[in-house]
Amino acid sequence: MSSKIPDPRWQAVFPDVTLLQDHVDRWPIGEAVPARVVDYLRITRALIVESYFCYEFALVASMWMMLTLESTLRGCLNAKDSTSLERLINDAADHGLLDSGGATILHEVRRLRNLISHQAVSFDVPPEAVLQWIGNPQGAVSHIYTRASNNGAA
Repeated sequence: MSSKIPDPRWQAVFPDVTLLQDHVDRWPIGEAVPARVVDYLRITRALIVESYFCYEFALVASMWMMLTLESTLRGCLNAKDSTSLERLINDAADHGLLDSGGATILHEVRRLRNLISHQAVSFDVPPEAVLQWIGNPQGAVSHIYTRASNNGAA
């Protein structure tokens, strides 16, 4: 049986994988989030924990998180499939599903996602940035569903 070797980037931040697991377990999942979306968020978390041993899984987790965010926005806004993520974020802010600070953060994550997915750059991103790229949208998804359910839109 082979043992998994921790990636030194994660190990410098979290000396043990259980500390990373505890960190991602603290990200909120609101009660208004549908079960299928909760599953997507849990997959993202599992990928982050696995990235402790295979760092590139953090890229997969980042992209999965962005797909989840985009699906959340599209569903809560009843938007067309052709609506860009940029427009979805702006519309969510316009409809009160995000505040301006939340929209700004999601636009930053969106730009980074575009850089990675469209320019095929290597995923040499520090763990702290990975946690922000995934943690901020995880919180946003819960926030969006909570506000949408309060507005009767979810």
